[in-house]
Amino acid sequence: MSDVIDFVLNFHSGWRYLVMLGTIVTCGYFVYALVTSAADTKRDKLVTTIWAILVDIQVTLGLILFVLYIFDDAHEIKGQQMGHLFTMLLLVPPVVHFYSIYSKRNPNADLKRMRLIGAVAPIVTLVLIIGGILALGGGFELVFGS
Repeated sequence: MSDVIDFVLNFHSGWRYLVMLGTIVTCGYFVYALVTSAADTKRDKLVTTIWAILVDIQVTLGLILFVLYIFDDAHEIKGQQMGHLFTMLLLVPPVVHFYSIYSKRNPNADLKRMRLIGAVAPIVTLVLIIGGILALGGGFELVFGS
C-alpha cells in the first residue's frame, strides 16, 4: 500500500505545478482580454474550463490520497493536513468554478465584468493554493520545491 501512496503523493505534488501554471496563464489571458477588448467569449469559456479541469484533477488526487491515508496504518492524518484539505477542498473549487457558474446564471452579463471575474479568480485561487500548501508546515520551499 505504501508504494501506491508514494505514487499518488508524488503525482499530486507534481500536478500542483500544472495547476499553478494554468492559474497564471488563465489570469494572464483574462488580463490580456480585458486590455484588448477581444470579443471571443468561446475562448474565455475554453480557458476557464481547462483551468477548472486541472484544479479538479488536483482535488481528486488529494481526496484519493486522503482516503489512502485513512486506510493505511503507516500514515496518520495530522492537523496540518486537515488545514490543507479544508483550504483546498472547500475554498479553492468554488473560486475556480465561480466564472462558469456566474456566466450560466447571467447569460447576458457584461463582458468586462466577466473578464474581470476571470482575471481576479485566478489571483484569489493562487493565494488560496499557496496558503493551503503553507498549511502543511513546510514553508515556501514546499510551495516551489518538491
